[in-house]
Amino acid sequence: MDFPTKLAWILLLAAPVAALALQAAIDWGPARVERTVVKPLSLSACAVLGVVTLASFSGVRFVSLTANLWALGAAYFAYCLLVFGIGRLPLSAILRNTAVSIGVLPIAFGYFLGTVGLLGIMFVVGAYAAPQKETRLARNLVCTRIEGGGPSGGYELHVHRKWPLAPVLHRQVKVIAAKNEYYGPRDCEALRGTAL
Repeated sequence: MDFPTKLAWILLLAAPVAALALQAAIDWGPARVERTVVKPLSLSACAVLGVVTLASFSGVRFVSLTANLWALGAAYFAYCLLVFGIGRLPLSAILRNTAVSIGVLPIAFGYFLGTVGLLGIMFVVGAYAAPQKETRLARNLVCTRIEGGGPSGGYELHVHRKWPLAPVLHRQVKVIAAKNEYYGPRDCEALRGTAL
C-alpha cells in the first residue's frame, strides 16, 4: 500500500474516533468550557465542511494528492463532529434520534470502506497516486491521463486550469472517461486545439 492510500485509510478510520473523543472531552469538561467551546467549534466545523464541499463542486483542488486527502479528511472530521454534536440541539427525541441515525449512515459506510472496501480505496487512490505526465494544452491549461486502476480498467483525461497567483491550486475544467482508445481520445495530445 502506497503512502496516499495509507493516509486515506487512516483518515477514514480515525476521523470519527477523533471527533467522538473531542465531543466526549467537551461533555466531561466543566459546563463553562462547554458553553464557550461548542458554538465556535460548530461554526468552524460548518465552515470547513462548507469550503471543502464548495471547492469540490466547483472543481477547485490542490495540485498535491496528499493535500487533497488532508482537506477531505478535515471535512470528514468536521462532518463527524457535527453529527456527534446533534445531541446538544434542542430537538424532540424523535427528531434528534432520526437526525443522528441519518447522520451516522455515511460514517458507517466509511468504516465499511475502511475494512471490507479497502481494495476499492486502493484502486481509487492508487490511480491518482501513480506518476502522471502533464501535457500543456494552452498557457494555463494542462491535461493528465489517469489510468483506471480497478478491474474495469479504462482511463480518464483530466483537464485543469492552473492559476499563476495560487500555484498550489487548480480548477478541473473537464474529465473525459473512456473504456479504451476506441471510445475516446487516446491521450491528452488529441485534445489540443479542441474547445474545452
